[in-house]
Formats: sequence, structure tokens, C-alpha cells
Amino acid sequence: MYIFEFDICQCQENGYMHSKKGKKNSFKVTNDHIKIGETSDYEGRLKGYNTTYKCSFCRKINVKEYKSWEVDFDKKTREDIETEIKKEFPHLHEGGKLEYYRMTKGSDKEKIKSKMQELIDQKNSNKFKD
Repeated sequence: MYIFEFDICQCQENGYMHSKKGKKNSFKVTNDHIKIGETSDYEGRLKGYNTTYKCSFCRKINVKEYKSWEVDFDKKTREDIETEIKKEFPHLHEGGKLEYYRMTKGSDKEKIKSKMQELIDQKNSNKFKD
């Protein structure tokens, strides 16, 4: 599970990047966005985003880890956590089915991080119940 944040450099036209490299009609991310997600291949996912969100002018990477958790949940459980975050923060969720959230104030990111931690802890404790 992860939270990535964006650092869109001054080279980028209009201060945003498209969520799919080269796709002008894809979702636009700014420095106010974070992306939450789940994967069984964290390193691969981060490498992919570091390619997708790289400035084509200065080559600066525009995505970085804010927080990540190593979990051994199945895909459905990880997706359930994503769904709970979406339910908890509908006013911040953007991007349709994508898990992008626009931060309206500094504490929003911390609130999402805390809620994800709470849900992960809860799922961990549920694994060990008889």
C-alpha cells in the first residue's frame, strides 16, 4: 500500500502533468494531488510512476513516496482499504475510478495517512482472530 505525492516542476506547462504519459485527455495531476494505491510489486509500481511522471524537459522525476506499507493482504483486502479511503474522503477524491486525491490543506494528507494506517492495523489484527 502506498501514498505517492507529486512535485511538478516549473518546466511543466500550466503546472500539471497528465496521469498517462502523452495522453492529453488523461487526468491532470498537480502538486496538490496525492495518489493512493495497492500493489504486490511496489518497486515495479514506483519505477513505472518514475517513468510516467518524469519531466520531458529537465528529466526531473515528479513523483515520490510519501508513505508506504508492506502488507501481506490479498488483492481484495488491499482494494477494500482503497474503497474505505474513498468513502472517508469523498470531498478530496478526484480522478473517477483512479485513486487521486486533491489536498485542500496540509492536514488532509496526514488524515489520509492516519486512516490508511488505522485500516491496515485493523486488517492485520483481524487476520489473527480465531
